[in-house]
Amino acid sequence: MAKYVAIIGAGISGLPAIKQCLDSDLIPICFEQNSFIGGLWRYEDISEKNKEPYSTIYKVDVFGFSNSSGTGQLI
Repeated sequence: MAKYVAIIGAGISGLPAIKQCLDSDLIPICFEQNSFIGGLWRYEDISEKNKEPYSTIYKVDVFGFSNSSGTGQLI
């Protein structure tokens, strides 16, 4: 008999939980309140229409950390 598992949210914890269920021959059923997956991992551009995107991921090229001072502060 198949075993079903309820997964709440398709974000940072839900997606790996779904993968683990599939790897363990379980059938995940995911409940997501939004029309997209990814949760806090989802990147959205800031635009005129969307001034406050639902995301904590920001578009950056490089984080610069100073190793010479040992403080780990951004340079």
